[in-house]
Amino acid sequence: MAKDNLPIGTIMPYAGETVSLNNNNWKICDGDSVYKSHYPILWSVLGNRWGKHEVIGADVKFSLPDLRGVFLRGVNADRTDKFKDPDVELRTAVTDDKRNETGSFQLSDVGQHQHYINQTTEANKDEAGPRDNVGPITHDPAAIYKSVSLLPVPTEQNPHNETRPSNAYVHYIIKVKDE
Repeated sequence: MAKDNLPIGTIMPYAGETVSLNNNNWKICDGDSVYKSHYPILWSVLGNRWGKHEVIGADVKFSLPDLRGVFLRGVNADRTDKFKDPDVELRTAVTDDKRNETGSFQLSDVGQHQHYINQTTEANKDEAGPRDNVGPITHDPAAIYKSVSLLPVPTEQNPHNETRPSNAYVHYIIKVKDE
């Protein structure tokens, strides 16, 4: 295979099965350990920021990124505008204390918010229409019936385990050599 002009350490989504990745230039980002002597340029890019490393004789064994089950996010660095990561201090560094650099992780979270429900009251029961005491949930209280009292209610525990966008599975792969 010809050189692809991508720098070693490039991470890309891969749509195939891992067994079909028979290429010495790319590896799956599954946290596997590799030797510095086999991947010296990759070591200079990653170092120990993606996990443990151990000295074995004159060599070093270090971890590839483990990106199974996570979404990727750009490093915040010194960004301060409306797109900054407001919880950069809650990130967890795999090694050292480099929370605002590549290799750090952040747990899922649901930001503070509220929902409004339609609630029929004595004063508006004739105008509210044929529904029970609780109507549909809305995020825009001005967009629904003006005669119905809108009360903010806390969000109860979602029966699912995470808040997530629609997504599709891929393997993340990392370029480890240029042969």
